[in-house]
Amino acid sequence: MKGSGRGRRYPSKQEQPADDVVLRRWRKGGAVIALFPELPATMDGLVTSYQHVGQHGAADYRHVMSRTVPVPVGEADQERNDLLDEFRSIGYNPRVRRRRKGFQR
Repeated sequence: MKGSGRGRRYPSKQEQPADDVVLRRWRKGGAVIALFPELPATMDGLVTSYQHVGQHGAADYRHVMSRTVPVPVGEADQERNDLLDEFRSIGYNPRVRRRRKGFQR
């Protein structure tokens, strides 16, 4: 029946817009933090961040970038891959970036 909502098609992960994510590793402690630079956490410019410990939170993008190092791209980093799998399981469509668009040091 038309208009009944039956047969409704929901977008697949490939059709979902990508969520830009910047993966960094703290210099002290070595844990990986993910920054979602396109997802504001507050109205004063903080971005959404994510770590295994603590889960979602707000973060100052410049502060995190200045105190972390890039996470290498590749299959060798298990923590990186686990984090990306976790994002997919909770509904994100992660696209890994080195930094946010237009970011200047």
